Amino acid sequence: MSKLQSSPQSPAVRSATMTVTAMKGPIPPPEILSGYEQALPGAADRIMRMAENEQVHRHGLEEKDLRFGVSLVALGQICGLFVGLFGIGCGTLLLLRGCSITGFAALLGSLATLVTAFIYSQRQSTRRLSEKPRPPVTEPKQN
Repeated sequence: MSKLQSSPQSPAVRSATMTVTAMKGPIPPPEILSGYEQALPGAADRIMRMAENEQVHRHGLEEKDLRFGVSLVALGQICGLFVGLFGIGCGTLLLLRGCSITGFAALLGSLATLVTAFIYSQRQSTRRLSEKPRPPVTEPKQN
């Protein structure tokens, strides 16, 4: 085996190796976690506590977001109900006062708007349910 010699005509060849480790999630693998524990006693417990606190915080945020979404939907439904009832009331009042075409148009327009909004929301929720990912179905192994 010949040794690599550096000369002005042939430069020396160097190589470098780099190792990259990627982790997913807040908790490192057990080997790294034990390394933290050896370097600083109690570090593994602190890392685990940090991950648990982060999970509690994230769940709290998701719960607040869910509650806000539910209350926003309820508020929209209540406002829609009042607008629809107002339109139906105005249409009925116009019919009672003798404005038959205008009252009939206001009454039917309000009812059509409420029915359309209901049908649209039902289709949207059906579409959202059908788009949710489902776990894959595995067939039992036969011997």
